This record gives sequence, structure tokens and C-alpha cells, in this order.
Amino acid sequence: GCVSVLYKTCLIVGTAVLGIMIAKHQGLGIRDNLQSKRSQGKQALHEVVEGVVILVGAFFLVVPGAITDVIGICLIMPQLRRLIIRTVVNKIILEMRKRESIT
Repeated sequence: GCVSVLYKTCLIVGTAVLGIMIAKHQGLGIRDNLQSKRSQGKQALHEVVEGVVILVGAFFLVVPGAITDVIGICLIMPQLRRLIIRTVVNKIILEMRKRESIT
């Protein structure tokens, strides 16, 4: 009854707040790396991609639902985020190479 609704509401709000806090912390670290690389004149594409992935992860944590929470957590955790980025980039590169070989 009421306890179940209160529990679910607290869980939804809690994951949203936690997700925003973690994303903010991770995002600030990425921002510092980005600024450092830019000041050295280095390319910072990796930091930009990681920043976008963190924002997407935070969005998934704000959206209610267990599946979106799991996706959000995976995108915010540094090790999993880097693995996911690497996997997606490799798949994109393979797909581009396949299309080049066809034409």
C-alpha cells in the first residue's frame, strides 16, 4: 500500500539524485582533463565523447525504471563507460570498413 508507494518514490528520487551527483563529479573530472589538453594544444575528442556519455548516463538515471538505472550506472562507471565507448567505436570502424570495401 502506502509504504510500497513511498518506497518506490524514494528509490526513484534517490537514484536520480545519486546519478546527478556521480555524473557531476565525473563530468568535472572530464572538464578538467579537457581544459588541460586544450591549453596544451592537444586533441581532446576522447574527453568530449566521455562527457557526452556521462550526460546520457545521468539522463538514464533520472528516467524512472530499473533497466534505465542499470544502463545509466554502466555509462557513468569509468571502467564500464570506457569499455562501452571502445566497443561502440570499434563496431563503427568495422562497419565503415565494410562499406568502403563494397564500393
